[in-house]
Amino acid sequence: MKYVNKTGFTTVELLITLFVASAFLISGYLLSSIVVSESGDMRANLRATAVARKYANQYQPAVGTTCVASTPLDNQSVTASGIADVKVTVTVSCPNSAVPNISRVSSLVRYNDNKSTYVVEYSY
Repeated sequence: MKYVNKTGFTTVELLITLFVASAFLISGYLLSSIVVSESGDMRANLRATAVARKYANQYQPAVGTTCVASTPLDNQSVTASGIADVKVTVTVSCPNSAVPNISRVSSLVRYNDNKSTYVVEYSY
């Protein structure tokens, strides 16, 4: 007697469907974990930017009319909310020796035990 498949799914079809569905679920989980990780890094970068801008703006008025290269703040530990082990270096440099009244104030922020670095530069 010949066997005829009645309505419904076979075991093989169900296993393939479960395998494909699990592949989609795993890829969705991996994607969401990457998004969460990257958003945390971006948040830390934004906070480091705020710290760098604060210190660059703080030392900008100290720049005189004639550029004198200096490092007013060198690897100084500071506190900042949301990021750990923050160190700031502020340097004043003279980018063009032919024009002595232009100064560049650079603020370098290192955080997370020197694993991440963020630089903000301003020219005055």
